[in-house]
Amino acid sequence: MPIKLGKNAYGKNAVHLTRVIRHADYHELRQVTVSVQLMGDYARAHTHGDNALVLPTDTQKNTVYALAKEHFTGAIESFGLELARHFVARNPQVSQARIE
Repeated sequence: MPIKLGKNAYGKNAVHLTRVIRHADYHELRQVTVSVQLMGDYARAHTHGDNALVLPTDTQKNTVYALAKEHFTGAIESFGLELARHFVARNPQVSQARIE
């Protein structure tokens, strides 16, 4: 009986993000915990040990921090959408990104 790979995903869990947004008359402290889950074609990682298309979890974490500099000033949902779009647009092997 041949083995068949099912859907698979991986990601970085519990990225702690804190940002102080300074306004003229007050400061706003934002703290969230972000989890990234990437779905896509990672069959070669499982069948051949080829991790070339696997985005390292530290890269995912650093991407959250980098995009937070520009995009974590508005609604939290908008930041999540920006992260998901970034991972899907810049990584052709990623078919879906789930941000929590």
